[in-house]
Amino acid sequence: SINDVVLMGWTIDVLNNYIKNHPDFLSSRKEASEKMLRMYFIKQAEPFSDLPPKNIEKLAGEIQEIHIEKGTILFRKGDDADKCYLICSGSVEIYSMKDDGSEKIIGTLKPWRLLGESVLHTTGKRYS
Repeated sequence: SINDVVLMGWTIDVLNNYIKNHPDFLSSRKEASEKMLRMYFIKQAEPFSDLPPKNIEKLAGEIQEIHIEKGTILFRKGDDADKCYLICSGSVEIYSMKDDGSEKIIGTLKPWRLLGESVLHTTGKRYS
């Protein structure tokens, strides 16, 4: 059902004048939109899907979006366990090093998966 709605409106000229006289307006809207998008991404992934919105908002304010080029190695076994990653787009292949030095693909992770999450419950070095 539709409820009664009260709206306030202004002409495009009034809005354009406001933006011209308040240059920080657009940047603050952009920041708010980006944070809301990060909150959405976080909410899609386990173990965060059941977190209250307040906690997700806090996480969204603390994470950094990074773009990784194809072929980049994020971490290796034995590296410091200091970051985990939430895959928002693309895919990440997980490799295992064989005894002969060759690599074997053991899995592919796609969006909304957490990668390197061992840092959430341990400190020290990566074990896989």
